[in-house]
Amino acid sequence: MRIEMAITGLAAALLLGGCGSTDGIVAQPPGSTVETPVNPDPEPDPVMQPDSVEPDLEPDPVEPDSGCTADGDGDGIVDCEDEYPDTPNPNVWPDGPDRDCAADGDGDGYPDCIDECPLNPDKHSLGGEIAFTVEFLPHSRVEFTEQQREGIERCLTSAAEEWARFLRAPQDVTIEILVQPVDRIAASGTSQKQAFVYNNGSCDVFEQGAAAEIRTGIDPNGAEADAKITLNPAVSWWFDPDPLSRTAPVPEGQEDAYSILLHEMGHVLGFRWMSSLQTTWGELVDGEREDDAVGGRCYFVGESAMAIEGRPVQLSSLDCQHIRVGDENVVMGGAFWSDRQYISPLEVAMLADIGLPMRGPDDGDLYDCER
Repeated sequence: MRIEMAITGLAAALLLGGCGSTDGIVAQPPGSTVETPVNPDPEPDPVMQPDSVEPDLEPDPVEPDSGCTADGDGDGIVDCEDEYPDTPNPNVWPDGPDRDCAADGDGDGYPDCIDECPLNPDKHSLGGEIAFTVEFLPHSRVEFTEQQREGIERCLTSAAEEWARFLRAPQDVTIEILVQPVDRIAASGTSQKQAFVYNNGSCDVFEQGAAAEIRTGIDPNGAEADAKITLNPAVSWWFDPDPLSRTAPVPEGQEDAYSILLHEMGHVLGFRWMSSLQTTWGELVDGEREDDAVGGRCYFVGESAMAIEGRPVQLSSLDCQHIRVGDENVVMGGAFWSDRQYISPLEVAMLADIGLPMRGPDDGDLYDCER
């Protein structure tokens, strides 16, 4: 079952690449923030109709060489089958249940390819830790059941931490997330404020507040919450009992809440185009926002993302903040089924392009990891 999320406020085409509407916006000095307008029912994620694609085919089985026993890098993969036989830390991002990056030398749950301290089970980052808290808000018309609240908190915390595995913070930060039930849309997610980054010569450019806190260590919200996510209790959500392993089958006719929450956290971090402000995301979006049916097209033109895709990344022109689904399994597409979605290397690259600090396998040295 695919969830169709309501689409609101779309009219004539809006040319991208400019600074957006400046009505009611005062030029912001460095370090200032702009609060995202909060409506009782925030604008939902528009969902496009994906192109029809053939199902992924299972790869042909590869028979191992019975005489291949050497494992030069000690990653548990014999050299004749190891794509990276000289290092246990291949620079390959996890992108699903069949991960190229499978080695975890210190057994801390962080694959060696993103573990900056691959030999220390007590430390996986040379920077600070990114923590998350969840708080529920009431709604005047609908409410979550106790079981839904427990499932949301469990899955949202794990989904946020999955994104954090790819991010580097200069110091410890805590991202506070508000969760509220809604009754007219399926789900939404955004940072509560936008933080000034730079002036591009024509206008000020902002980033999502949660991204600013992770990047700088400075909380643009002060004591207020950093992000807000909404979910509709009437949707047949399934809450994974073990979101760390994600191995339990999704029941037929239900939607994987973990995948939706992973998607909404992507919007909180940076997959967000705004008509009222120019953002770091908008700086790298080229084309026109318009209904796909009348020919609108918009593309993400970040250097790292295009290096992976081999071309500009096509986005849904309905909102220019969802990847147009092709044959990839991407969590930031615009449609959801009962199948799980996973963070892809492309989406990690897109966040890097808009300025989020990303972890890499070659950062730092062993001495720092031992401290």
